[in-house]
Amino acid sequence: MLILGGFSEITEEYVRCIRKRGLKAIIVDSRKNKLDQLYRYKRCNPHHFINLVDEIICMEEYSMESFFLVVNNILEHDQIVGIIPIDERLVVETAILAGYLGLPNGGLEAAVISRNKEKQRQLIQNTPWKVRSQKVTLEELMTTILPDSGVIKPINKYGSMDVMIWSDESQKKSVLDLLKVQKSKEQLYLLEERIVGQEYSIESWVRDGRVLYSSITKKQTLKSEGIEFPVEIGHQVHYHELSEETIQQINEMNHFVITMSKIQSAIVHLEFKIDESGTPKVMEWCVRNPGDRIMDLYLYAGEVNPYDLLLSIVLKEQVKEYLPSHSSKQVFQKYYVLEEDTILKSKMSHHDLPVHWPANPDSQGLVRNREGVLIDKGLGLTVYELGILVPPNQKALPVRDSLTRHLYIVYSINSSSSQDMEMSEKILNETIINQLYE
Repeated sequence: MLILGGFSEITEEYVRCIRKRGLKAIIVDSRKNKLDQLYRYKRCNPHHFINLVDEIICMEEYSMESFFLVVNNILEHDQIVGIIPIDERLVVETAILAGYLGLPNGGLEAAVISRNKEKQRQLIQNTPWKVRSQKVTLEELMTTILPDSGVIKPINKYGSMDVMIWSDESQKKSVLDLLKVQKSKEQLYLLEERIVGQEYSIESWVRDGRVLYSSITKKQTLKSEGIEFPVEIGHQVHYHELSEETIQQINEMNHFVITMSKIQSAIVHLEFKIDESGTPKVMEWCVRNPGDRIMDLYLYAGEVNPYDLLLSIVLKEQVKEYLPSHSSKQVFQKYYVLEEDTILKSKMSHHDLPVHWPANPDSQGLVRNREGVLIDKGLGLTVYELGILVPPNQKALPVRDSLTRHLYIVYSINSSSSQDMEMSEKILNETIINQLYE
């Protein structure tokens, strides 16, 4: 059997790939409300993918001890052939337990580094991809004269949680006001220079330290009055519109990170910006699935099944080494930021389409069609997913972080020209998005 540590919207494809191999699938999580939701689906909806899961186990908390107890109990009656961390909070625990069982994993040192932004900065401090950074306490932040622009990020929190960016005096004052109300006085931070430039990521499927497949994702981040915030609102996989020299630098940077942080067998999600001089600058990296449906974007693009490829790595199956990505299919995810106080219609009418409610029981859910629904033949505009993240009959709140976004759509078109992009967004607004408002 194979253990999935945690639960999210990407769990379904892993479960299907596991069952395709004739293996048992087990979900382990500590969020009782979310697991109770899964039990309800299992009882009430025979077509829900959760019925393919052999067992759902609720551990007491996210901790090494709780995870070890679950694994130990399973070993008393079954064999474990692989462990995949779905939730970032189980990345280190997975590396420890998989290593103990002799199973492929990202590597303990790599897992620890991926969860600690300070260690990442230390690793690249003598490279051209570094970002100037210093470790500070909350007290030091409050007594330091901050630069005109900069970034403050907690050392040990994942993703963009509690990251603060400023580029003028009024924003700097807002940052200082936020720091004054921080509850954890022991929290350590990184004070960093603010890199101006387009943000990207490179996803790599790695076996024994060697990249089997990789591709670049272009990102769009939230802006207010021209100022960037660490909230991603758009993604485009298989992005190729960069110079050969830049792509070579990105690949060198990626290889350095994988080698120096001793990543063994895992997905690597490395985020970076390209600054005004054309140099890639590392933001951060992790040894887990990328968020924001990026895995599904790769799936719909069709060049590779990202879930199946990771399972092949974890299960030591024979896998060909892919050439660098040259996929021509343009697949996008776009988040829509609604006006404050907008009310979305109550629970979406899904008719015969499968509805998969997300990990947050209070959200509305998403409609998904793996083959896609053709909206416009001329553009090749095809929609795969529509996700509504605002609770029914509640007002849309301002977007402050990735957990307060409103809704998104996943689609593909034949071309990524600016004219086709504008036309496709106009059609999506008219045919789908505007129909969701009260």
